[in-house]
Amino acid sequence: MRLEEIAYLSQDEVRRLRRRATWLCSHPKCGRTWLRFLLGSYMNRALALGVDLNLRNVFRLIPNDAVHIDRFKAMGNGRKAHAFALADLPGAPVVLGTHSRCKPMLLKRPVILLTRSIPDTLVSHHIHQREGAVDVPERIADHLRTDPSPIDRLIDFYNGWAEGLDASAEPSLLVSYERLTMDAARVVTEVAAFVGLPPDAGIAAAAADDASFESMRRLELAHGAEWRDAGPGQVRTRVRRGRVGGSREDLSPDDLAIITDRCRSGLTPGAVRLLARAGTDPIPAHPTPPETHADPAR
Repeated sequence: MRLEEIAYLSQDEVRRLRRRATWLCSHPKCGRTWLRFLLGSYMNRALALGVDLNLRNVFRLIPNDAVHIDRFKAMGNGRKAHAFALADLPGAPVVLGTHSRCKPMLLKRPVILLTRSIPDTLVSHHIHQREGAVDVPERIADHLRTDPSPIDRLIDFYNGWAEGLDASAEPSLLVSYERLTMDAARVVTEVAAFVGLPPDAGIAAAAADDASFESMRRLELAHGAEWRDAGPGQVRTRVRRGRVGGSREDLSPDDLAIITDRCRSGLTPGAVRLLARAGTDPIPAHPTPPETHADPAR
């Protein structure tokens, strides 16, 4: 399949697409790029598409949601729903990504919710915002103490999704960044089955190899990624360290204590259950003594 030869969808076609989509939902910096490429590789093999997949054209298999697409077409943005290339392919699942909070419209269709450790998400999102020249404090310690705090926004995100999924009649699948790091092949098998693709251990193993961080880094260097331009002298990448617990190198004991206390007081019982079921520790442990941690000034 030559993706570049397949025309973009019209506004009406996108509306119809959204009505039969499975939603891939996550807060920013929870590993959606990783899961998108992992599932995209599985789809490429299971459907015998023959695509030379990279971090740009994978959006033609699993795009992000968009309502008003004309603006994105004019921008040349190939990440949105109008770029979906498999609309006419029998058996091809429709999976649309979104970072949206829980909304009634999303609960009318099946949902895959991807979670990640709250401290790791906060640090990764702070780096992402700083690289994108978003007006946030330079130091993560100062950012955590702003009002409203990014901690509270992340807690609200999970509280909303826990309440929404509990009330939804549609099926949902919970997966986590932590489980991806432990067994990406098993996770993609679960996700593939959820969206209607046949389970295949060989395809899952090959997709996990395709989506290793080393492989994705090579692809990003060779082909780039669908990404906004970096500022002068900056290099913006989607593929970073890919570690669980790496935030402890960037957070002081006081930072971690604030995050833990906010999670204990702010997460609803439903959100705690949701995160635990997904495979993410809902309440980060209080830090060990200061001498075992990174310099608080980092």
